[in-house]
Amino acid sequence: MLDNKLNINLNLNLILIFLIIFIFKQNLFAMEYSEKLDRLTPIEKERVLMWSFDKKHPELCSPTKEFKEALSFMRLNKSDINPSEGRARLMAAEIAKGCDGAASRFAKVYLVLVKSGVDIGKSVETALKFSKEDDETTENFFQIFKKTYLSEFFDFDYSSAIQLSYEISTQYKGNRKKSREDFLNLLKYCTDKNEISLPMKTCAELTLKLARLSQYYPDGIFKSFVELYKTLRTDKRFGVSVSVAISILMDVLPYGPTAPKNFIESYDYAMSTEGLGVEGKEALQFALAMAHRSSKKLPPPIYIPPKEIILQNGAEPPKDSALNASYELSKKDEVKGDSSR
Repeated sequence: MLDNKLNINLNLNLILIFLIIFIFKQNLFAMEYSEKLDRLTPIEKERVLMWSFDKKHPELCSPTKEFKEALSFMRLNKSDINPSEGRARLMAAEIAKGCDGAASRFAKVYLVLVKSGVDIGKSVETALKFSKEDDETTENFFQIFKKTYLSEFFDFDYSSAIQLSYEISTQYKGNRKKSREDFLNLLKYCTDKNEISLPMKTCAELTLKLARLSQYYPDGIFKSFVELYKTLRTDKRFGVSVSVAISILMDVLPYGPTAPKNFIESYDYAMSTEGLGVEGKEALQFALAMAHRSSKKLPPPIYIPPKEIILQNGAEPPKDSALNASYELSKKDEVKGDSSR
């Protein structure tokens, strides 16, 4: 009888130990899963959660449906695209590799390009690329191309419009809609005669660089750009030329959303008698150094700030601003310092 009780107690203890070990392992797995989830980008996290809680995984496709839709589109537009039946089937099979929505993306990009006067071959080539992108990327291309080529605001040739639209759509890791809005707002602000008023080519290059930084700004980069630009141009503490203002902006903005505020605060501190009590070149160098420390770790470099953007419309800096020369001298000193190493 005593042996039976001992065996029962032993078995209960073993069961309890196994339960404790099981619960511990489950908690450990949950903690590891949570840590791994925290390290993922928002898009990757969304995919993991969709796989966990949804029946349809985003990487699983319906290629037959896409093949049928793509082949139907080829046959319907045979007079324009002019493929043989065999060639049409090969193209449909290639489009189907783009997973769900591929046929629709191909048709959307192809039609907008052809209707804009782009030749058939280039239209098909570009549409095939976007058949393998996601819907959001394709929508970005569609909207930016319409605004830069078809809009009355931006008189781009179609080759430049395609290149810009493709890069903004595909070379971006953050919120693509925000990057699109930033690009278009910045381009309009840069070319506006009442604002910066730079040539279209210069503005296109500048806004493309800025749009790449938009992903590091929660609300996009446009607001931060405009606020700091106006401060540099109109505030009596600065009053610099357009070219110098843009150069400073491109030296500050790559370091994240806190960099503009840090730049202004450190400049004021450097100029104050209670602070460093320095002016011009020294104050600017200190402010730039503090702005560069606004992020502990920079993300992978998308864009390296230029030493200076040359103003192409011949605007002159305000004559009463000594800071123009100070900034240019500081940049020359940096170049000398680098070459002497």
